[in-house]
Amino acid sequence: MRFRIRHVTRYSFNRPIFLEPHTVRLTPRSDGSFHLVSHRLVVMPTPAGASVGLDAWGNTVHRLWFSGLTDTLRIDSESEGDALRANPFDYLVDEPVQALPPRYSPTELATLSACLAVDRSPAVERFADRIAGASASPPAGARSSAGPSTHEFLAAMTVALAAEHTSIVRPEGPPYDPETTLDTREVSCRDLAVLFIAACRVRGIAARFVSGYQAGDPGQTDRDLHAWVEAYLPGAGWRAYDPTLGLVVADQHVALAAAAHPEDAAPVTGNFRGTGARSGMESTIDLTVYP
Repeated sequence: MRFRIRHVTRYSFNRPIFLEPHTVRLTPRSDGSFHLVSHRLVVMPTPAGASVGLDAWGNTVHRLWFSGLTDTLRIDSESEGDALRANPFDYLVDEPVQALPPRYSPTELATLSACLAVDRSPAVERFADRIAGASASPPAGARSSAGPSTHEFLAAMTVALAAEHTSIVRPEGPPYDPETTLDTREVSCRDLAVLFIAACRVRGIAARFVSGYQAGDPGQTDRDLHAWVEAYLPGAGWRAYDPTLGLVVADQHVALAAAAHPEDAAPVTGNFRGTGARSGMESTIDLTVYP
């Protein structure tokens, strides 16, 4: 399945300002689930300098710096690539993930430490316990189960969050904390992703935040950036779950960046200097999917 994506972000300022260095994460990730064919980034005003590299999470980042004053900043990203993973379960269920929590090797534990860091919350622990109990419930007449497997827990939580919350577009602001999301019916995709991550970590599952694009419905015109989650499964690697749509991710998503904390997966970060200056932002995403 081929994706063609054009994403234009425009910042406007009420008076000329000086742009501090900006970090742009708008290059789709090329890996076993997606092959990037081409990518082009055009920035106006033209940066005084630019570099391209990988951040600590392996995301492709453009680092831009500027000179002079401007009252606009326009970032135009065009990408084309092929989604490759038609089956999200194309892996063997190894013994380390048969029971919850998964068993990580010492080297994996060292590498995954930021994605395992737990912010203890009684509300999140109760939620995770509820999901674990529901996913471990045996069919009627069957013997009691010792507990859910890791992949059963992840699948059950994905479905439950989609069923219990209504997704809305909230264009600005950081994600809600997990407790707020648990108490709120209408939430954004990034709110559900942060709750999903918190519940994973209290159950010993390494999880990280992902930003990117989702195919959506055919003919859909209004599009926004999307957020979901990746959990690390021994033997399978990072596997993606979308609690907004209630599905295990296959070939309908295109990842831009992933990190332990949402701010490190933001598509654009940067500041400006200007006394009394105010900014506004508008963004358009044109996304076409071909079989």
